[in-house]
Amino acid sequence: MAAAAQQGATNPENMSYEELLQRFGVGADNRGAEEATIDALPQTKVTNVEEDLPHENERMCGICLEDFAVGDEIRRLPRCKHVLHKACGDQWFRRVGSCPICKTDIVDGGRERTSM
Repeated sequence: MAAAAQQGATNPENMSYEELLQRFGVGADNRGAEEATIDALPQTKVTNVEEDLPHENERMCGICLEDFAVGDEIRRLPRCKHVLHKACGDQWFRRVGSCPICKTDIVDGGRERTSM
């Protein structure tokens, strides 16, 4: 019974507005990654779409939804393995330090926060 009460206290649907603000903030903080962290992510240039991206479900950028083409610069995220155009991913990671598809942090051990 105590576990159910504890779960109810941490369920956002059961929290007051003030509790939500305290727990999750107002969204004004920059949750993006440092530029050095973004630059350190693996990148490559597509030379052959079928060989470089053997699984059909990874042949499209998860941000702009465009199919990858020969010559595109891409990043394959090391933790979750999702693939993005380098330019799309870099812009995203400056604002949000996690994968736009699965929300896995791009920094091991949690989200890296930058100052505003």
